[in-house]
Amino acid sequence: MAGILWLILVAGISLNIYHMWRTGQISGLAPQTRRERLRLLWVVVGVVNFVAFIAHVIGDGTCSLFGRERLVDGHYLVVSHGKDISFTPGGYWFSYWHGVVFVTVHLVCMFAVSGLRGRGDLKHESRAI
Repeated sequence: MAGILWLILVAGISLNIYHMWRTGQISGLAPQTRRERLRLLWVVVGVVNFVAFIAHVIGDGTCSLFGRERLVDGHYLVVSHGKDISFTPGGYWFSYWHGVVFVTVHLVCMFAVSGLRGRGDLKHESRAI
């Protein structure tokens, strides 16, 4: 299942890059304008954030932000897909706040990338670095 999700992610990123290249939003593989470099930076931050979150979810089995939890004998039990996954209090709060940071950073990246989208023809922008 994880392999299928990775293939979907890679296909989505590839289609997005191809679309950006075809519409003139990026001029090649190496960004040449300030806007292209900023967009690439925000895309890289978003991808690293996503990969870190997926690694976290695979490592712990779930994210406590999106699950129902209850405290039993000093351990948090988070229900995910019908299973109770045990967390220490520190692990629970790390998982919770990592989920909050993931959602926040991902939204900021999406808005930054869409805000840096070319409003006109990028061929008229300065290519000076």
